[in-house]
Amino acid sequence: MAYEIFDCSPRAKAKIAEDAEANAKPIELEKHYRTKYPFGNLSVGQCFTIPFAEANELSVRNAASIYAKRTEKKFCVLRHNEHACLEVARIG
Repeated sequence: MAYEIFDCSPRAKAKIAEDAEANAKPIELEKHYRTKYPFGNLSVGQCFTIPFAEANELSVRNAASIYAKRTEKKFCVLRHNEHACLEVARIG
């Protein structure tokens, strides 16, 4: 499943530190065959969404946490009930 990447929501932008955007590391394109979510393709201020029907929220949060620890990036997972989706945004 391919997820579209676009600018994050105002709720996610509020979590971005002011200096994080300026010090963001360049994007590294990750093409590993076991990659389920495109964490490596996000730059600061970008996100992708996952419909509730396609993912377990706890699993997405865990995957974001593991990737963040491995790469020293920061992500947030926001639940949008009105759109029935999870937003995964890079915030640092």
